[in-house]
Amino acid sequence: NNPPLPNTLLAQDCDQLRWNAAQRIAKNDRKQAEKFYPMLKREMFLEQAKRRVALGLLINGLIKSNQLVADAARLEALIDTIAADYEEPAEMRNAILQNKEQMDHLRSIALEDTVVALVAEQAQLVDEPVSFSELRARVQARTENAGPFDDAGDGVEDSLPPDDEQTGFVEVP
Repeated sequence: NNPPLPNTLLAQDCDQLRWNAAQRIAKNDRKQAEKFYPMLKREMFLEQAKRRVALGLLINGLIKSNQLVADAARLEALIDTIAADYEEPAEMRNAILQNKEQMDHLRSIALEDTVVALVAEQAQLVDEPVSFSELRARVQARTENAGPFDDAGDGVEDSLPPDDEQTGFVEVP
């Protein structure tokens, strides 16, 4: 079952994906990206946004319910791994430690690693023998029930707010 996802989060993520795509098309030329952005409609990115938003909500739920924090040892290992690639690793390590944005990003990665470790530790895999044709039939039945904006396959079309060219886009560093 796919839970309903907040339209606001979906719209924001679609817009971020649109901006990223516009930048790639424009080869990171901001003025060109601003021209391409309106041509890229939210619906083009809806499925990817649904997966990203659902995963983000799931991860946040696991973090809160298990009171997880970024593991200090993992954070140190990430910093050391990055710094090791530079001519002066100690100098780079200090630079990383003094950069709040980079440290926040690395804390986020360390926290995600902690979530993955928790899930892997608690996961219980069950082997279910299934023929290829049966598996294909299951997948086909699920996708036949889903419309273009119905990721749940429940016949209900999920919708996004319309593209709003006035609000523009959000650039994430």
